[in-house]
Amino acid sequence: MTAKGPLKIAIATSGHTAALKNGTVPIQGVEANFVEVVPIIAAFRRMVRDVEFDVCELAPTTYLIARARGAPYIALPIFVMRRFHHGGFVVRPDADITAPKDPTEPSGKGCIFCDFPAENEDEKNLIVHRGERAYVILNGYPYNNGHLMVVPNRHIPSLAAATSEELCELIELTRRAELALIEAYSPHGMNMGINLGKPAGAGILDHVHMHVVPRWNGDTNFMTVVGRTRVLPEELPDTAAKLRPVFARIASR
Repeated sequence: MTAKGPLKIAIATSGHTAALKNGTVPIQGVEANFVEVVPIIAAFRRMVRDVEFDVCELAPTTYLIARARGAPYIALPIFVMRRFHHGGFVVRPDADITAPKDPTEPSGKGCIFCDFPAENEDEKNLIVHRGERAYVILNGYPYNNGHLMVVPNRHIPSLAAATSEELCELIELTRRAELALIEAYSPHGMNMGINLGKPAGAGILDHVHMHVVPRWNGDTNFMTVVGRTRVLPEELPDTAAKLRPVFARIASR
């Protein structure tokens, strides 16, 4: 393999690059012009924005193969260190992706809040009530017995992306969830809230939903504290079967 050169390569001398830089491990068919950059992350902006380097130390193989074959190539600097981690990126030219995804469009795959209502198998998917713009579903990994989630039908990541009609129904179904849980389980209290983003504890990041969690005095016991385990007195399908007629009565009032 040969490539036109010389190639200007940003590099920082370390255990895994010293042999490459001093020629012990040669790059066949390439004249390399190594430029010492410490720390190597300082080369990223210079490489990507200013096109100062042909390649950085982390991608020479991919770069050289693409260059030798005359293939178009855009490099994103990616590396893994103990205290720093960039996730990998996969580029698929055949995927017909021409623009960033509209976050308000249904995902079509991977979002259970889009997929479950579309399947129309409410018993299997633990959906206990449907409105016009939102629905109520049992949490499959509940904090407590009767842990509900109120979910807009539309695939939206936050309240800021919701319409006024969606916001009204989200709160109305949350009110009905409160009434249904009181009637069915007589909890001593409730937690209600929305987790936006991974740092806030969101399990499903791009489809906003309201949690409604019934609470009882003493429901945080030794099993939770010591065993990190929640004990539920009722199977989830039984909870769903109990709540559906309650929701139906509340909706008919």
